[in-house]
Amino acid sequence: MHSQQAKSFYFATVCFLPAILLVLYPLIVLEHLAMPDWIFRGFGLYVWAGVVVVIVRIWRSGWNSDRKGLWTVLILFLGLVTLPIYWLRHVHTRAIPT
Repeated sequence: MHSQQAKSFYFATVCFLPAILLVLYPLIVLEHLAMPDWIFRGFGLYVWAGVVVVIVRIWRSGWNSDRKGLWTVLILFLGLVTLPIYWLRHVHTRAIPT
């Protein structure tokens, strides 16, 4: 697997996992789905570590400070919606070979 494709896959798991967990969490709480606690905590740790990686990637990019600040605030406060948008706009398009 090419390194850019691997990065795209990692960012995809980070960006889309919160939306998946939004569906899984009620199923776990309502006991319709059995899942050990350590796996659920691991998902949370993985997502937050991924968010840190995404924010570091944003701040190391060549964008201007306003754009960096805007994406950082959007991801931190509206991450469930903006993480998939970020992935589709800025990561996925670069992983497709031309």
